[in-house]
Amino acid sequence: MNRTFQTSVEIRSAIGEVWDRLANIEEHVNWMSDVESIKFVSDVRSGVGTKIRVRTSVGPFRIDDVMEFRDWDPPHSMSVAHVGLVKGSGEFHLTTHDSNTTLVWIERLLLPWYLGGPVGLILVRPILRKIFAANLRRFAATFQ
Repeated sequence: MNRTFQTSVEIRSAIGEVWDRLANIEEHVNWMSDVESIKFVSDVRSGVGTKIRVRTSVGPFRIDDVMEFRDWDPPHSMSVAHVGLVKGSGEFHLTTHDSNTTLVWIERLLLPWYLGGPVGLILVRPILRKIFAANLRRFAATFQ
């Protein structure tokens, strides 16, 4: 079963500016519609080792998703491991061309059994795909 989601957006801004906003983790709540709150659960607030608890809401479902940053390569990439009830990984990759930046978001997710496990993921896949794409569009719009 495919558990990978990938979406991308073209942003009319230099890669350094895009990275600076993306690296501001606590601001993700402003452009991710499924995120209600982000709380740091580590003393580190930026870079590898940063650990956050993200209250995520999709329809009637709410879950605290615990993530730990495993890669932090300014201004090119960052990635997290989902280490709470939801398992998997998430990555942001930035590339530049001309004066624009392409931001790619990749998620690989496994839901816990009580949220349907692999079957639950099949059911929510179209919803998550739309949410992730809309989130990136909202992020890109902050550069207008």
